[in-house]
Amino acid sequence: MRTTSERGIIDTNVLVAAFDAASPEHLACRRLVEDAEAGRVQACLAPMVLFEFMAVVTNTKRVRTARSPVEAAALIEKISHAIPMIHPPHDIHFRVSKLYRDVPHFSGKQVFDLVLAITALTNGVTGIYTYNDKDFLAVPGLEVLTP
Repeated sequence: MRTTSERGIIDTNVLVAAFDAASPEHLACRRLVEDAEAGRVQACLAPMVLFEFMAVVTNTKRVRTARSPVEAAALIEKISHAIPMIHPPHDIHFRVSKLYRDVPHFSGKQVFDLVLAITALTNGVTGIYTYNDKDFLAVPGLEVLTP
């Protein structure tokens, strides 16, 4: 059983792997989600992660066995009732623009990683459960946590 006082937001890739049995990270991610649902870890989600999750798990080009929109919506409802949600601050666009300029590593669609990072940090969440560590290591104050 996992127990930790680290508070981390769950990134989309971890949530997708938790529900994709074909993923090599499935078991570790599934355990993390179950531990978060049971309150054994202080994990949270953001609306953006749930939207990305829905887009990925319903896309046959992204997962081996895609789910129907109805199945994906049911999963989102279940997950969002079990794991606390945090929300972006009202000035997210200014904060993202500043960090986007200040951290030369980021470009293109990585802006979405910045939105997630700033959402976490402004809610007092200093960790992110992800396998996409290279994009988050450059964010000051955010620690990458492996499921």
